[in-house]
Amino acid sequence: MDYKPLPCLSDGSYPSGVKEDWLARMDIIKTDLQWFLQLPYHRFWSQIVYQADCMDMINSFLVDAPPFYIVDEFRHDKEIWDIYFEIYKLVFCVLKRLGTHYESENNFMSPELLGDLLYKNYILTIPTLLDMCLLYGRDCQSDVADIISTIFTVQPAYFDDLQATVAFIIKTLKFVEWKFGNSTDAVQHGDVIKLSSVIHRGALDVAQFRDLVIHVLDTAATLSIFLGISQPACEVFHHQLFELRLVKFYENTIPEMYMQLEKLVNKEDTQPLYVDLKHKLDITRVEFLNTFRHILGHCLNCSIEDKPSLSEMERKKRVEDYMSVLTECLSEKVFMRDYHKYFPVDVDLELLSMVSQENGKIDGVTGVQLDSLITEVQDILPHLGEGFIQKCLEYYNYSSESVIHALLESSLASSLADLDQSLPRIPLEAESKLDLLNSAERSNVFDNDEFDIMTRDYVDTTRIHKGKRVGKHKDLASMLNDKTHVTELGEKFKQLGLIDVYEDEYDDTYDHVDISVDEACEPE
Repeated sequence: MDYKPLPCLSDGSYPSGVKEDWLARMDIIKTDLQWFLQLPYHRFWSQIVYQADCMDMINSFLVDAPPFYIVDEFRHDKEIWDIYFEIYKLVFCVLKRLGTHYESENNFMSPELLGDLLYKNYILTIPTLLDMCLLYGRDCQSDVADIISTIFTVQPAYFDDLQATVAFIIKTLKFVEWKFGNSTDAVQHGDVIKLSSVIHRGALDVAQFRDLVIHVLDTAATLSIFLGISQPACEVFHHQLFELRLVKFYENTIPEMYMQLEKLVNKEDTQPLYVDLKHKLDITRVEFLNTFRHILGHCLNCSIEDKPSLSEMERKKRVEDYMSVLTECLSEKVFMRDYHKYFPVDVDLELLSMVSQENGKIDGVTGVQLDSLITEVQDILPHLGEGFIQKCLEYYNYSSESVIHALLESSLASSLADLDQSLPRIPLEAESKLDLLNSAERSNVFDNDEFDIMTRDYVDTTRIHKGKRVGKHKDLASMLNDKTHVTELGEKFKQLGLIDVYEDEYDDTYDHVDISVDEACEPE
């Protein structure tokens, strides 16, 4: 039995008997789903593959169940909400089981077989995955991400279907643009269309306008959740330049939709509808901005987070893709104003600059290559010494253009400005011999100790004292009278139990015996 939405009147009430009939239907669906989930693994998959109406009920719920932006209407009636939420959970349990190839030691199948069953029998399709994201992506994000990741992994053919889906979504956006009179390419050359639809394409009534608003919101929310969950999907959308198509739609159609809202709905008798549609348009804008961010951020994240796994050429291509898309969008003022407000562009550019500087850092240049760089600078500024030019090249990461620019603009760093510009260059062999000679001349017993500044960059200056150090005792008498060390030792021995305290109390144990001391000392 398929799921059907609960019909209601314009004032939110339900016709007589409709609620009771809907609750009875939901109770039957609930019972069927509970029985379905209790089946053993092999019988569950037999029902899915050989009984098509099993998935019909699941698909009908994914299509017709209220999404997050209108589900609150169900919460006003506890009886309706309770039965709906039960079915909501049971359907998701079925979807999770469909994405699982291993349940136990006795119940499993190979990932390849799972991919073939799902794809070749049309059990899960790209539209089904998109509907699942819209319905469950916010409440069960990690579980939905696992299902989608598993499906794309076990069956790569889904990526081909996703490419066709992207083309279809672009076509639907063009149609909406065309309905608002902002597109001239919504229909292809040679397509047969009604002349009346061209003449009256901009004449919308309130019902048509409401349907278009909900359609655009549904598309924006679905894409935002789906692309936020699946990074491989972002790559597919970026490959077809979907983000540029999205920007043009946002720039041209969203403002027109607000204008139509004011014109058609902003009236005294339709104020509740006006507030509701305006709120939905605001959500649409945010979801489209998130969608663009997910696609463009994929290029940025690949350049930063996946840096070790990417080659220099691949990283460069990612950065170029990011800059190309961003440059293309600069002319779209409405979109860029909103996007920069929620996702500041300067923060992304700063991250990219840091990555570029780190990637472009050169450890060192020697030999013929260094000679060539010095010659490039001397061709423009022949009066400079080779040693000075070498120091400048080391500072500017061996970029001769940067060195020449800094010299001509008199913008050298302070550490370079203080150097002698006629400084000669010391050959590498002579420099190494000089270092060896200096190290031999200064050999002594204090080499490599904690105060050797020739081998250490940091020396603890608090341990260095010049002149006579004044101790804590002013003279010999104060030093002899200082007994603090005795107290310290006493406390330490007391803790160790080594102090034998002398007991000077008189011992009268043998006083009753009448023996003198001398007699006690005589030998027997």
